[in-house]
Amino acid sequence: MRTALFLSSAALICLSACGDSFSYDGNSYFPEDWASTYVKKTDCKESATHSGDYVIVHTSPDASDAYSDRAGAMPVGAVILKEQFADSGCSDFTAITAMKKLEDGASATHGDYDWQRVEADGSIALEGAQSTCSGCHSSSPCSDFLCEPQP
Repeated sequence: MRTALFLSSAALICLSACGDSFSYDGNSYFPEDWASTYVKKTDCKESATHSGDYVIVHTSPDASDAYSDRAGAMPVGAVILKEQFADSGCSDFTAITAMKKLEDGASATHGDYDWQRVEADGSIALEGAQSTCSGCHSSSPCSDFLCEPQP
C-alpha cells in the first residue's frame, strides 16, 4: 500500500521527497495514519544524533503526557517517532526512526524499547533491540531512554 500522507502538523511534506516513493507495508512500529493520529511534540530542530538530521518528534496518543511530563516510564506499546530531514527547513525527508516501549523486562539492557528506522523508500533499515540506539539513550540526562529536552 502506498501513501502520500506525510503531514507534519503544519504542512504537507514535499511529495518529491517521500510521497510516491514511500511504501507502507504494515511492518512499521507506527500506523499508516500516524500523521493524523500522533501528537506533534517538537518543531523542526537539529538532532545531535540521528545521522545529523533535523527532526520533528511525534508520539502515539498514549505517550503524549508521559513524553511531556517525563515523570515516569512510557506506557507499554507507546511509540516515539522522529521524522528525519536533511535540511533545517524539514522539507527534505530522509527517514523515520521510532522507539516502541515493550513490557517491563522484555529487553532490560535496551530500556525495554525496540527501535526501528524506516527509510524514505519504505525499507526497514534497522529494527529491534539496537545497542547503538540504547547506548545513547541510556546516558544522562535521559529519562526512560528519552533524551530530548521537554517540549
